[in-house]
Amino acid sequence: MTEYAYGLWNKHKGKIGFFNFAVNITPECDCFNVSEPLIVQDIGVFASNDPVAIDKACYDAVNKQEGLPTSRLKTGFKPGEDKFTGLHEYTKGNIQFEYGEELGMGTQAYEIVEVKPSNHTLREKAGKSRYNQEQYIKNLAKWEAAGKWCKQQGIRFRVVTEDEIFHKGNKRR
Repeated sequence: MTEYAYGLWNKHKGKIGFFNFAVNITPECDCFNVSEPLIVQDIGVFASNDPVAIDKACYDAVNKQEGLPTSRLKTGFKPGEDKFTGLHEYTKGNIQFEYGEELGMGTQAYEIVEVKPSNHTLREKAGKSRYNQEQYIKNLAKWEAAGKWCKQQGIRFRVVTEDEIFHKGNKRR
């Protein structure tokens, strides 16, 4: 699988980006024509220009979740346990990351950046809206936990706002 990805990446390197939608995560490949119970809750959308880093980040994020009791998992239910070997005991997911890194496609090191609207990230921007204030408080707690986890894993974590991405921090004129 890594070599197929390498062929495409090598042809388009420098002009290609990657998006992984970590939602509806089921035991088998999307290419299977079956619908099975999810193994973990939806996580979110990942984006990167590094195919190895994005896949490693998603793999780690799935394994960080609690396995769903209604899934086909045999083992690996606890956060931090390998969900993929819990489904297929001979699976060794890291092989693909290591080989992709060996081929020069990217690195297993990654940074998690969460994008939020500024009125959910800054107290002064939340205004009087109860919803925005609640989101701000929830986000603080979530970011504290995420920051601790990332630090333990040797991963950099930061939060940026939509304004910082789309307007480079300046007001749109």
